[in-house]
Amino acid sequence: MLEGFLLDLASFIIYVIVVTVSGVLSPGPLTIATLIHGAKGGLKAGLNCALGHMLVELPLAVLIGLGLLNLMGSGVKQILEIVGGLALIGFGMLQLRGSLRSVNSSQDVSAEGSMLPMSGSALLTGVTLTGLNPYFILWWLSIGSALIYEALNLGLVEGLAIMYLAHVWMDYAWLGLIAHLSGCGRRVLGRKIYRYILIGFSIALVVFGVLWIASAIGVS
Repeated sequence: MLEGFLLDLASFIIYVIVVTVSGVLSPGPLTIATLIHGAKGGLKAGLNCALGHMLVELPLAVLIGLGLLNLMGSGVKQILEIVGGLALIGFGMLQLRGSLRSVNSSQDVSAEGSMLPMSGSALLTGVTLTGLNPYFILWWLSIGSALIYEALNLGLVEGLAIMYLAHVWMDYAWLGLIAHLSGCGRRVLGRKIYRYILIGFSIALVVFGVLWIASAIGVS
């Protein structure tokens, strides 16, 4: 009986990992922002981004497990897309300005104090770009909800804990890895080339913001 339970538990953990890995590894604003933070802070910055992400994600998962959230209405999604899009455009423009200044002045990009408010706090970046991401929330209210309801078969507390631990370690591993590689890339490629890469990342954040707003107002 114990062997059967452990087999079911192992199968469920593998199921959670397989289902969630595409969401964790998919490129998005938080991934790009983590790369920017990683150029300055390396692994530690990535782990802080993951922690900020978790501070939003964990309460959301618990609320879904308690049955306190219904499917998000289109109005809420539209508001998140507009607010989140404006935030991304603002973050991207400030990062772009800081990167361009560092190129023109030959200043070390890691020492640029005015690069971006979020560059001063990877934790805040994780919170902001998670909480204002409508697609992240929709994922948890759809695919994530299915995982949670499966987990409840193991018990409310036990099931949620097992499901979330099977999921969240991938966030830390992925964001920590790309931040570490970003820091290494800066050293390998040199400061000047990496400044141009950061400019590309900044533009990508702005593009994400524009696309979110366009989606909210119905522009195809």
